Amino acid sequence: MSLRQAAGAVEDSLKSRTELIIQFLEEEARLHERTRQFATQFVEARFQYARDQDAAKRTAALERAGWDLLAMVTNPQEPFLMRWSAARYLSYEGARQDHADTLSWIPELPKLLGSGDTRSRLIAALLAGRRWLHREQAPEKGVVIPELIQGLSGETFQERDESYSVLVAVTERSTESFCVDPTDLPELRAKGIAVWERWWEANRDALAQERLPGRW
Repeated sequence: MSLRQAAGAVEDSLKSRTELIIQFLEEEARLHERTRQFATQFVEARFQYARDQDAAKRTAALERAGWDLLAMVTNPQEPFLMRWSAARYLSYEGARQDHADTLSWIPELPKLLGSGDTRSRLIAALLAGRRWLHREQAPEKGVVIPELIQGLSGETFQERDESYSVLVAVTERSTESFCVDPTDLPELRAKGIAVWERWWEANRDALAQERLPGRW
């Protein structure tokens, strides 16, 4: 409540921006327990193997945990923040494996770029842009950058904020020249998005085939 009380003293021109950030922090706090639960599931799977010294049991437990979490990542009924948190943790667990095909759910992460669901594609693009996929799975910029640009128009603050951050990192563009404030109203964001769209149109042929680096 202290955040909301402080926001009451903010000038009207800043209230809508402040409200978006407060909503994000409140949602993050609400989802904390669910995030802890899926982390615990993976920890238990690893400890079970340590006790049993049984690789097959460990693999089976990690398979179940991974597919359960992937179902959350791809569920359109889940909030974007929950889906993105689950995807990040899934990528972290995938990084603990030596090869991309060690567990059957690991190759499913980059496949989300071909999903019919907009948020699933964005999540995969964010993972790729942050270098959180296996090197052998890392996609080309021509697949990722358009999804990130589209993410700048996302419904939630989190989608827009993550998309902008990753887009700047992937393209190494100046934040001054290519600024899109995720707290801006749609009509203000549209101007910045148009700059990104023109830039991509001009540079697509040169960059589209360039493969993004992987994380491991």
